[in-house]
Amino acid sequence: MKKYIQGRKFDTSTAKQVWTKNNGFGVNALNYTEETLYLKKSGVYFLYQKSGPLGDFAIKKGQENVGRELITPLTYKEALKWASNKIPSEIFSKYFDKPTEDQTRVIRSYSFSKQAVAILKRANQVTGIDQSELLEKLIIDNLAKYVKNV
Repeated sequence: MKKYIQGRKFDTSTAKQVWTKNNGFGVNALNYTEETLYLKKSGVYFLYQKSGPLGDFAIKKGQENVGRELITPLTYKEALKWASNKIPSEIFSKYFDKPTEDQTRVIRSYSFSKQAVAILKRANQVTGIDQSELLEKLIIDNLAKYVKNV
């Protein structure tokens, strides 16, 4: 399912499926309910929710209940709360434990304004510190406060 919410795209076919929880009924049962936590490449979590006409996400249309599918964007804290009592600990650890001090290098691609790139380049020239190292230091020194228990 793909949905745009406040200009942001949420797509179950391109996001990583973290965990699916259902109520144990068959997918064609009237009271079937399913929730799946997804993680976008950008690091944003969202829930895909689906139910039959008697399930948790059903709505009333005229005289009848109808099943439906929803996508709900989540903050990190909301995703953490949802996951804390719904997914096994080994999966939970992979997505929600504090980052480790692993020194393995990972190649990522980001876009920056021309001004930011010029500043980074000049800081590299002045300090002699590699641009990747400068960015890593900025992240660890300035963004770690947003990550629980770092």
